[in-house]
Amino acid sequence: MQSRRFSGLPLIGSLAVIYFIAGKLGLMLASLHASASPVWPPAGIALAGSLLLGYRAWPAIFIGAFLVNVTTAGNVATSFAIATGNTLEALAGAWLVNRFAGGTNVFDRLQGVFKFALAAGISALISPAFGLTSLALTGFAAWANYGAIWLTWWLGDVTGDLVFTPLVFLWSVASKRRWNKKEAAEVGALLLLLVVLSGVVFGGWPALSVRNYPIVLICGPIVIWTAFRFTQRETATGIFILSAIAVWGTLHGFGPFVRETENQSLLALQWWTAVLSITAMALSAGMAERRRVEEELQQQKVVVESANGTKDHFPSVLSHELRTPITPVKSALESLETEAAQTEEDKSVEPKSDLEFEMAHLLLIDVAGYSKLLINEQIELLQELNQIVRSSECFRSAEASGKFNRVPMGDGMALLFFHSPEEPVRCAFEISRALQDHPRIQLRMGVHSGPVNRITDVNDKTNFAGSGINVAQRVLDCGDAGHILLSAHVAEDLAQYRQWQPWLHDLGECEVKHGLHLHLFNLYKENLGNPQVPEKLRRTRRWKRGSDIVRPVSLPRRPRSLLVLALVVAALAMVISSLTFFQRVSLRMTPSTSPEETGSKGTVLISEKSIAILPFENLSGDKANAYFADGIHDEILMRLSKIADLKVISRTSTQHYKSAPENLPEIAKQLGVAHILEGRVQKSGDAVRVNVQLIRAANDSQLWADTFDRKLTDIFSVESEVAKAIADQLQAKLTGQEEQVIAAKPTDNSEAYDAYLHGLAYTLKTGNNPANALAAQKYLRDAVRLDPKFALAWALLSNVDAHGYQVGSLQPTVALREEAREAAETAFTLQPNLGEAILAKGYYNYACLKDYDAALRYFEQARQFLPNSSRIPEVLAYV
Repeated sequence: MQSRRFSGLPLIGSLAVIYFIAGKLGLMLASLHASASPVWPPAGIALAGSLLLGYRAWPAIFIGAFLVNVTTAGNVATSFAIATGNTLEALAGAWLVNRFAGGTNVFDRLQGVFKFALAAGISALISPAFGLTSLALTGFAAWANYGAIWLTWWLGDVTGDLVFTPLVFLWSVASKRRWNKKEAAEVGALLLLLVVLSGVVFGGWPALSVRNYPIVLICGPIVIWTAFRFTQRETATGIFILSAIAVWGTLHGFGPFVRETENQSLLALQWWTAVLSITAMALSAGMAERRRVEEELQQQKVVVESANGTKDHFPSVLSHELRTPITPVKSALESLETEAAQTEEDKSVEPKSDLEFEMAHLLLIDVAGYSKLLINEQIELLQELNQIVRSSECFRSAEASGKFNRVPMGDGMALLFFHSPEEPVRCAFEISRALQDHPRIQLRMGVHSGPVNRITDVNDKTNFAGSGINVAQRVLDCGDAGHILLSAHVAEDLAQYRQWQPWLHDLGECEVKHGLHLHLFNLYKENLGNPQVPEKLRRTRRWKRGSDIVRPVSLPRRPRSLLVLALVVAALAMVISSLTFFQRVSLRMTPSTSPEETGSKGTVLISEKSIAILPFENLSGDKANAYFADGIHDEILMRLSKIADLKVISRTSTQHYKSAPENLPEIAKQLGVAHILEGRVQKSGDAVRVNVQLIRAANDSQLWADTFDRKLTDIFSVESEVAKAIADQLQAKLTGQEEQVIAAKPTDNSEAYDAYLHGLAYTLKTGNNPANALAAQKYLRDAVRLDPKFALAWALLSNVDAHGYQVGSLQPTVALREEAREAAETAFTLQPNLGEAILAKGYYNYACLKDYDAALRYFEQARQFLPNSSRIPEVLAYV
């Protein structure tokens, strides 16, 4: 009893660990707020765990959620509130699914899928209500961003339910369908095609992905084909694979869902994923329901044909029924003969008639279609069956143990074992295997463990009775030919043994005599047993709606109408999305048409003073030096972006081409520039080599190139010389202020500059998670400690602190807010005309003080010094 009570602890512990890992991965994609991610797998994992393990799974969800959040942002109180909300969301979702959507059969019916989606949407309201409100009340989230964070939180939970709950749930239960070689090949082909098409849309290697064309619809037919041809399990797997590739591609700037910010991009993607998931799973459930109905129609056809053939056997059946009254007389005569032959010693060893209960593991065997056989066929069949059972290894070993009994029962028998619940199951498999050589013998078997007692029957012979035999008979009566049915009690015992788990298939409840309900399991493997759902269970489920009139089975009209409605809604959503994306992409891909850039015929011309600086390649042997190459790239980009006469593409747009681009003219055309700058950086100790080349995109020719071999202390001169050479090659007009900016040396301390580049690299990483924020803060503090007059490092430190304070990636304390203010003021005091310092003051007012008027003034002022900066339009949009 004790072991059964705690047998679920390993599962609960495993669920908590899985939830924690999935939660940390999900929060790596949080950008709007450290605790709100638009991609949140734990929601689906928690709901699937609650459906599979029951409400007892709540401690695992609570512990996992608490650990995820207490190690991310906020404090113990907010982490407790978030964990409470996440736990209640999973429990509420499971209750709604169990109450209204069919419970564990939720994905078997089309209506169940739609109800599941509705339950997911409703239950997902709970988590942000608890979590986000607690963060806002304690100052870890801004009330001004409450709506945006709430939408991100809710949509992440909903899509987590829609994608991960079917995936985890359907792969956790045994499938009744086995692939043949042809179907396995088809699944492989569909998987390959899905990966290839997902790569075309979100992979980035074809130009279509980079241009963000709305070609996402080409992935839909593969998922829909999977829904039509295979089960819900394969459909859920396809949705997961497509969703994973789409998230990866969107984060890297590929595909039709890319927006101005990472959070907006993922939200757009998740809306599409939700629609696709509901549509595909509904289609899959509808097709599965149709296949079940067709199978039932075919089986009913067989039953009708069998009934028509019964008239041929009617004479034998009538003979059997007439001879039945003679059986008791024959049994009485045999009893008298046996009693006369018994010795007094034999009679003394007979058990008493007092009730003495024992726990027995029973295997009941019954011949299917026995009454339809001729008399001589019945006799021959029973003799043959007895011989098969007696010759089985399980029978002989149990009989040799001395703890075994057999009881004849009509046209079958009951075998009573007393050692282990595995004994009758092994015996059932052994008998089924032996019957493969005797195809004319069709058996059904039932297994149950329950109390029995020895009694003396009317013939003064030892026999057995009790509730154990009665329940076993009810289990047997629910099966058809070939079935080996188990009561839930036996199945729970067998589930403790790993080797039996793959062969136990839950059938649910079956109504038996006197209105009782038995929870049954079907036992089968390979060619042993019958994998079909028993006719009695199918009939009960089909007519369980309570009608007194038994209606013939026909294709359900309501599911078909819902299926058509789902297709129409999905099609409309896809069409509207496509039109929106086409309009967005056409606007996005059309460069600005100022008068001087427009030809006589209205064609758009690309300015000769435009350039895109591709990410510099790290040629150092140590990959840890990648930060240095990124820093040099960003510094040159920053210097050029301060020249008003140049059009410089932002780092966000050029980051897509980080891996050695091949077709530079095509890239330039996509970005709308006339020139491309490529660079390679090699750092070894304190020696640095920088190779750069300026390419004219029109004819793919090299306009200028140079190699700089310098010491680390002289790296600033390289950045200045490269920026000045590019400005000269593009014939940009420089003001005196701009010339000073290009030639400016931000610090005389090489160690401080190296720390600054380390911090800068962490700020450029995807995802505003605490690890990146803390690392950036550490290096930038080192930079200003090594050189207190390093204004650029002070400005970047202020931005890191203010952003961490706003989104919660850093502990939003008063000390952090004060450091952000002091850093911005220090940068501005050191260099009043430094655009980054003015931008830092504006961002401090926006993120920490919520003084939007002051923030706008600073942002507009910074625009004068940073004319090509993409950061300023971004923060202006936030305000």
